[in-house]
Amino acid sequence: MVYTFSDTSGRAGFGVAHNVVTSAGHFLAYCDDVNGLIVYDENSDTWAAVAMGAGAGEIDGVDPANLVFVTMFKGRVWFVERDSQNLWYLDTGAIYGTATKFALGTQLRAGGPIVGAWNWTIDGGKGMDDLLVIISKGGDVAIYQGIDPSNADAFSIKGVWYMGPPPTGRDIATNYGGDMLVMSRTGIVPLSRLTIGSGAIEQSQYSTYKIANLFNQLMESRANLNGWSMRLHPQDNALIVTVPEADGASTTQLAMSLSTKGWSRYRDLNIYSSEVYAGKLYFGTVSGSVCINDGAVDGVTLAAPDTFSAISWQVLTRFENLGNARQKQVQLIRPTFVGDTDAPAFSAQARYGYDFSELDPVSPGPPGSNTWGSGIWDSTLWDNNYTASQFTRGATGLGTDVAIALRGSSVGRTILVGIDVMFTQGGIL
Repeated sequence: MVYTFSDTSGRAGFGVAHNVVTSAGHFLAYCDDVNGLIVYDENSDTWAAVAMGAGAGEIDGVDPANLVFVTMFKGRVWFVERDSQNLWYLDTGAIYGTATKFALGTQLRAGGPIVGAWNWTIDGGKGMDDLLVIISKGGDVAIYQGIDPSNADAFSIKGVWYMGPPPTGRDIATNYGGDMLVMSRTGIVPLSRLTIGSGAIEQSQYSTYKIANLFNQLMESRANLNGWSMRLHPQDNALIVTVPEADGASTTQLAMSLSTKGWSRYRDLNIYSSEVYAGKLYFGTVSGSVCINDGAVDGVTLAAPDTFSAISWQVLTRFENLGNARQKQVQLIRPTFVGDTDAPAFSAQARYGYDFSELDPVSPGPPGSNTWGSGIWDSTLWDNNYTASQFTRGATGLGTDVAIALRGSSVGRTILVGIDVMFTQGGIL
């Protein structure tokens, strides 16, 4: 989980939290680079910074103010110490007590402090097992296997791989089914591909290879800003990558469809930090609001659940020469939509010569009988039946390479099935 806290000076810190279940109850352990370790106690419903010491509710062995990352592995709480190559772990099932150092200095050949540690559940052919994945600022990925880190016979390193330096921040890995995705300045790569020996320079192994130019451009200009993260969006069946705009500002988002592996951009989502809970994507804003990215309309609040706005969208297909270098003139464009409400309002244009400019926004049409906020409860049917719609638009222009641009707005779930195009061809000139 990712949260944001501020200290008494108002400095915000991006941090990572983890649920901890002990015999004493449920806790939420949170760490960031500003505040150190803070623990939420479910029994008392309070947050408290953890002090160094041997007393109740304290941690001995390391100063909790220097702990910047927390994770759970094989029933133990593990921490990352600030600006070091040291991990610290507690006894099994403990949230406080004596911490034991686990040093990795000799294993991290690329150098740099530890960024974070993650629990990777993998099926190695003999049943499920958990591995501890540790990533350094220099770009090393060290993987350990075992139960008891104090016993060399019961806890050992599987190997160290190089993925390249990660961007600023600690939220650079996420579980992905039976795999784990890790993010470096080169791209996002499944850990299983990295550990089978594929070289870091093989672009095809990266999930971001289809947008490599854009991703590399963003990394070059923003890698040192806080706000990089990855989240799986269950309802959208997508991987969301948050890209910082500036320190303390909302991020922009890149989204990869888990079905097609195609990429798009999310627009107008004021995401500052995010987490998935109960199958839904929650995100916090710079203003302190908590939102849910859910449903097919926008701007719904608890105070006014029937007030909403349409969701705007736009599409630009790839440019194609349609099999030859002759001039083309698109005359008609006919997109096909399926949705659970009325057909969306949209505009369409033919684009030539790699014109990437955006169409003007489109206002939504009048709501239909099954539109959110207008259907009658217990009367209007919401049975997931989708209706297809086709509309033809005229087109102008002339060029060799052609793409179709669409822009619209919807108040229901809408799917673009395909686009039919009628065009004529001329000569080379």
